[in-house]
Parts: sequence; structure tokens; C-alpha cells
Amino acid sequence: MPGGNLPKVARYLIDALIGASAIFLGGVVGIHLIIAPGFLPTLWPPAALAIAVLLLGGNRLWPAVLVGGALIYRLLAFDPSGRLDQPA
Repeated sequence: MPGGNLPKVARYLIDALIGASAIFLGGVVGIHLIIAPGFLPTLWPPAALAIAVLLLGGNRLWPAVLVGGALIYRLLAFDPSGRLDQPA
């Protein structure tokens, strides 16, 4: 295993970063699977990735799942126009 001699905190941070990144990128893919605006996608890859992160890394990676999900939500709620008068 690469990084087998890393300190536990460094290993945890690397695992959490990889897990949150995978979930976020799965969300980006999921957003592109949306057929029509306002409808849910047929597949939602972040759900499967979150389960995989928890099964492979254990309960210690719950914060990574939370951060990945929060980043997806921020991406969905982001308004590139910067206008504050309309909800996203």
C-alpha cells in the first residue's frame, strides 16, 4: 500500500480528500445526467460513491461524505450571474 508509513493523521486526511473528491466528481457527472431542468437524474453516482467510501474506509470517513455532499449542493445552488435578487 502506498503511504503505508505515513502518520495516521496524514493518511486520514489523504483518504478523506480522495473520498470527498470522488463524491464531488460523481455529483458533477450526475448533474450532467439530468435530462430536463427540474427533474431528478435517473442515476445519482454520489450515492454509490458515498456507500463505497464508507465501506472501504469505515465510519471514520463520514466527514468526507458530508464535505463531498455539501460541495455538490453548493455547485447546484451556485448562481454565476452573482445576482442576489433571485433564489438560485
